[in-house]
Amino acid sequence: MTSARHPGAGGPPTRVRHGVLGMLFVTVVINYLDRSNLSVAALALTGALSYLLVVGRVERVAA
Repeated sequence: MTSARHPGAGGPPTRVRHGVLGMLFVTVVINYLDRSNLSVAALALTGALSYLLVVGRVERVAA
C-alpha cells in the first residue's frame, strides 16, 4: 500500500537517495579524518599553548 504523500517510499533507490547516501559517506570520512588529525595535533597544541586537557575541559596551566 503506497501513501499519496510519499509515492516513492519503499520503492527502488533513486538518484536523490544515492546522492544523499554519497554526501553522508563523504561527511563521515571528513569527520573521521578531522578527529584523527586533531588527536595527533593535540599534543603539539597543548605544549605550544601551555594548555592542559582535563576531563574534557581546557584549563590554563599556571606558569
